[in-house]
Amino acid sequence: MASDEVKQLAELKDDNLPGALFLSIHRSQDSLRFASPKAVYSLKDSTIKAAEVEYIKVADAIIFPDQNKVTIGHMAEFKTLLNSEIIADSENRYHRIYNSKINIKGRYKYLATGDYDYIDENDEVQIIHFTDISVDTSRQTVAKAKVSIEEDFTLSPVYQYQGDIVLYAKNKYLTFNGGVKLDYECPRIGSHYTYFEDEINPDSIYIPISSTTQSVNGHGLHIASFITKDSSHIYSRFLERRRDPNDVALIDAIGYLHFDKNSNKYIVADKAKYIKPDTTGNLISLQRDFCLQHGEGKVDLGIDLGQIKLTQAGSVNHMLNENEIKTELVLGLDFFFSEDALDTLASQLQTARSLDPMSLTSDFFEKNMNELVGNTNYKEFNNQLMLYANEAKLPASAQHSMLFGNVKFKWYTENGMYLNYGKIGIATINNKPINKYVEGYFQILKRRSGDIMKLYFELPNGDYYYFSYTRGVMQTLSNNEYFVNAIQDIKKRARKMKTSRGETPYRYIIATEQNKVQFLRNIHLFEEEQAAKEEEKKLQEQQQKELEEWDQQIEDPNPNNENKEPVKEENEEGIEQ
Repeated sequence: MASDEVKQLAELKDDNLPGALFLSIHRSQDSLRFASPKAVYSLKDSTIKAAEVEYIKVADAIIFPDQNKVTIGHMAEFKTLLNSEIIADSENRYHRIYNSKINIKGRYKYLATGDYDYIDENDEVQIIHFTDISVDTSRQTVAKAKVSIEEDFTLSPVYQYQGDIVLYAKNKYLTFNGGVKLDYECPRIGSHYTYFEDEINPDSIYIPISSTTQSVNGHGLHIASFITKDSSHIYSRFLERRRDPNDVALIDAIGYLHFDKNSNKYIVADKAKYIKPDTTGNLISLQRDFCLQHGEGKVDLGIDLGQIKLTQAGSVNHMLNENEIKTELVLGLDFFFSEDALDTLASQLQTARSLDPMSLTSDFFEKNMNELVGNTNYKEFNNQLMLYANEAKLPASAQHSMLFGNVKFKWYTENGMYLNYGKIGIATINNKPINKYVEGYFQILKRRSGDIMKLYFELPNGDYYYFSYTRGVMQTLSNNEYFVNAIQDIKKRARKMKTSRGETPYRYIIATEQNKVQFLRNIHLFEEEQAAKEEEKKLQEQQQKELEEWDQQIEDPNPNNENKEPVKEENEEGIEQ
């Protein structure tokens, strides 16, 4: 044989393996080949039994026969390989499938089954049995498996999984097409498997969540806190079904579901927010230890005040065990009103020196103003107020009748209302800088007949301001005569907002002293009721604690075995022996 021909045959061997080259000329096997230094050919049954076969390359896979032996039968048929191993693909070698049963059909085709080790973030191994291993049209190995609920398969200790698992040889990680169930003990309405399809890195699991995410049974699932339209309840869902399609989300989140081991909580947010937490966008988390569902970003209180517009960003916190809901917000309030009256109010707040300052550059304010208006507009807003004060020209998106820089609400289900707790931070009034905290009450009530808003605050010198809106009428009152005169100087018809047919009407008027007094009386009565409930709760907790301690003493009156006398036995007549 010529030297060139010998060289060509040597190159046909994969990596110049030792031994003879066995090359199939069967037209359906595309020059299937392997190398073996030791083989026996049987004339009786036309078989070749080859030994010391290191491996066989088929498509993108490297196949390692059990005991390095293969048998070729009649018409070049490869006998089934048992207990063999597949490495796929040959370039990256990401995946190893063992205990394999393999039928080699040609140079670019094989069929197999086999086992695969899924190693989670804690290095725990779970075996996936692939029942369908083959080569696709791009000559890539694809393996498919299905796991049932009964198999108790987990992506990690906090994610149970059921469904299909697909191995694409060129991809480093497996692709999951099925349902995942979260592991937590907090109050929940169901135990849903959330459907998704994605490639999963076991060391850093991110599961895609969209506005159309469903359970494996086709039910819509949500990550949000909702307020009902019919019964004025707020409830939270973390990959669970909402009560009614008409319920309004106070805050929701989409993006990717990730579990943070350090804080022991599930988080849903855009991936950019995981990398840089200060990035704008909604985030919702569920802390497993305390059963706290926390949301941050743009907030919708689910309130309709007609021509009065609310714009808010901040946080919503729901303690699931106690069903306690609190929010902390930057809140823009816009309404048709006398500009002179608002300027009078702003001027008095600006000159009130004993009020606590509120910073426009605090982390809370900066973060949530960025949510509301964007980074560029927030910087312009801040620069204008710092440089030009009352003459500032604020970006349109940052202009409000009143901008509250920090207001904290608690939701009271039995009353259907939000009521502030703590002082109210005012950033601007009529786009004039205030940056101060005031003592007062901010109440928003949800009612079927129409939502209601009431705002009252009082200054250290005794001056007060009262606003009350219900059913298209804003009532206001103050003991600052300049504020009241600024409104009374405007004709009544000019205090009525022009609205289109079908829109909620709006006008503003001077309230009576009785309106203000009644509001404060109601608030004070409510505060007394809440204080009494809190005392009753503390008393019950103390009584429960004492009962538990008493029960413990009965069960074991001397738990440390100190000065314990020996037990005396009694005979049948009950006489000590």
